[in-house]
Order: sequence, then C-alpha cells, then structure tokens
Amino acid sequence: MIAVLVTFRIKLECVDAFRSELLKVAVPVVAEPECLVLDYAQDASDPTRFMLYENWPSREYFEKAQLAKPYYVPYLEATEPMWAEPRRFTYFELFSTYPPREA
Repeated sequence: MIAVLVTFRIKLECVDAFRSELLKVAVPVVAEPECLVLDYAQDASDPTRFMLYENWPSREYFEKAQLAKPYYVPYLEATEPMWAEPRRFTYFELFSTYPPREA
C-alpha cells in the first residue's frame, strides 16, 4: 500500500474555485473501491497551498489506472489554469496505519 501526497500552489484569485473543483472530484474518487483514504487540506497560514493525502494499493495502480479515470479530464481542464506552479507528487510506502487496516 502507498500513500500519495499531492501538493499544489494555487493562484490567490482561484482559491475558492479550486476548492469547489476538489470537492466535486472527491465524489467519484472515494467511490473507487481501491481508494483507501482521501484527505484534502489547505495551509492554515497560506491559503494558496493545498495538500491531498491519498492511500492506494500501489504506485503502479495509482499512476496507470487511477489517474487515467475519465472524471479527471474535466477536473484537470478546470484546475490546471488555476495552478501557480506544477503540482507535486510524493510517494510513501505505508508500513503501519492506526487504527490498523488490512492491506
């Protein structure tokens, strides 16, 4: 199992619209049986910084299957112009969760 940390810096004038688009795409993402965790966060001291924390079965699944889902097309079309810089992906191998859950 992997944890994916996705970070964004959004143009200040686009913050509210970006939040709205994130919440819309969350609905189909969490409906995926392979989506184990999906958390969205906004920096408390810098409203232009966002973090997505996700757990998936593997990096390969996330990159090849999940990111290819058709609902990402309208999401990316709507949000990419809002980005102040490219999004960043960081991958972590999960070795423990609390409370424990099956892999």
